[in-house]
Amino acid sequence: MSWSRTVNAIRQRFDAEVAVPHDLVVVHGNQPIADTALGARWVRLSIQSATRDQVSTGRAKFRTAGIAFAVLLEAIGNGEGDQNELVDAIQSAFTQVSLQVTGTPALFVRFRPPFADGEARQDETGSWWERTVQIPFIADDFGGNDP
Repeated sequence: MSWSRTVNAIRQRFDAEVAVPHDLVVVHGNQPIADTALGARWVRLSIQSATRDQVSTGRAKFRTAGIAFAVLLEAIGNGEGDQNELVDAIQSAFTQVSLQVTGTPALFVRFRPPFADGEARQDETGSWWERTVQIPFIADDFGGNDP
C-alpha cells in the first residue's frame, strides 16, 4: 500500500535524522504518551494527506500531497533553545530531500522546506512549551490504487 509506505518512510527519516541524534521521544498519531516522555522533551508526529490525484495516462502515476506535523513539547521552564535546535534539525533533515521507497509500486517522496509556526506557546494543560513544525511533502507512486 502506497500510503502506509509513505507514512513509514517519513517516520523512518524523522527517527534517523532527528529523534535518535537528539535523544527525542516520538509519539505517533493516536499512540498514547509513553511514561518515558513525562518530564522530558518529546514530539508528537502526525502525517496527514490532503489530496491524491492521477497525474498521468498510460502507466498510472498517482500524486499524494500532504503534511507531516511535528509538535515539539518541552517542559515549562526549560527555555526555548532546545526547541530552536530541533527546528533547525528538522529543517536540515527534510529540506531538498527526495526518498525512493523500496517495494512495488515504485514510490518517491519529495519534501518541501519545513517551517515552524510563529512562536512557541503553552499547551492546553499548561505543562508543556509547544511549537509545531510543518513538513510538506508530495508522494508519487506508479500503479498503486489505495487512497
